[in-house]
Amino acid sequence: MALTRNFDDTVRARVEADPAFRAALLTEIEDYPPPPPIFSPADIRRLREDNDAGPRAFAHLLNVSPGTVRRWEAGAMKPNGVARRLLAVVQKHGLDVLI
Repeated sequence: MALTRNFDDTVRARVEADPAFRAALLTEIEDYPPPPPIFSPADIRRLREDNDAGPRAFAHLLNVSPGTVRRWEAGAMKPNGVARRLLAVVQKHGLDVLI
C-alpha cells in the first residue's frame, strides 16, 4: 500500500510540475480503446446461438467453464472485462476467429 501511495504521489507531483509530462500522459490515456461493451444474458445466448455453438463448445473457445457460460446466460454472473472484450471480438468477427 505504501509503495502504491509513494508512486501515486510521485506521478502526481510530476504532473503538477511538468506540463509536457501531463500532456503526454493524457494523450496516452486518450489513445486507449473504449471499454468493452456490456453483454446482457440474452446477448450472450444470442451470440452463442448465432455462431451455432453449444454451451460446451462456446465455453471451450472462450477458455471458460460451461458452468460459467450457463451462469452468464442465466444472469447469475456477469462476464469480467477480459471476457467482455473477447465476446466483443466474437460479436464482430464470429467464433471462427478463435479457432
